[in-house]
Amino acid sequence: RFLRRCDQVWEEVKAGGLWCAPRLLPQAMKLALTWILGVVLPRSVIIWFFELWTRPCQEMIDLLERVRPDSVIFPSAAIEASGIDILRLKKRFGYQSIFLVDNWDNLSSKSVFPYLPDRLGVWGPQSAEHAKEIQGIPKANIHLLGTPRFQQYFDLTRKYTHTRKPQPQPQ
Repeated sequence: RFLRRCDQVWEEVKAGGLWCAPRLLPQAMKLALTWILGVVLPRSVIIWFFELWTRPCQEMIDLLERVRPDSVIFPSAAIEASGIDILRLKKRFGYQSIFLVDNWDNLSSKSVFPYLPDRLGVWGPQSAEHAKEIQGIPKANIHLLGTPRFQQYFDLTRKYTHTRKPQPQPQ
């Protein structure tokens, strides 16, 4: 995928001439950094540096110590620092992590999970493929659920649903 995207960027540069190079420079730099970090350095080295230079959120640690959950369900865009902390702390606190991915392309365009969730709910087959191929999540741990954006539907249901119970009449 990386090499295919590099070829696409190169074709855009050739087709558009040098004037498009500044527009594509940030994208080319991102591709180069992705390649260096994702291909040259093993994932374990990247995680080691990450853990060396960052600490999980203390408020999250305090909450997990107080609640001691069996499972943590996290609606996610796959880019939140709190999501990374949930995954980072799951071994320490012994819970299962269940992530519900918020969009169809987040697994292929936003980030790479440094730690893998135990279960992953995705929109559909394309997201499942991205989870498996890009994120490295085993197929057995990926579940097709559709969109996790449920709350708006519950709010609409409450707003427009009429019950058969007698309602108090305004005075």
